[in-house]
Amino acid sequence: MTDAHQQRILEGIAARYDQRVIANVRRSDYVESMVAVALGSGWQWEGDWELWDLARCSDGIRVEVKQSAAMQPWWEQDETPKPSKPVFDI
Repeated sequence: MTDAHQQRILEGIAARYDQRVIANVRRSDYVESMVAVALGSGWQWEGDWELWDLARCSDGIRVEVKQSAAMQPWWEQDETPKPSKPVFDI
């Protein structure tokens, strides 16, 4: 993947997700795209219902991306976020 291609992907992501709090169904797309760009060329997104999110074709390495958020879009604007420790069960 060329630097120009990565830049176009980042610009597309920024245009779609440039907001302070992202809904849960969209946040995973954003984070998976960000990780794919960070990993560089040779990685591909596997789709919504695979057992992993990203795979490197050259050697079969697979990555499952997990994310969480400190703020949720359904909270009232004047509500103070309640800090919590993220827990992932995979």
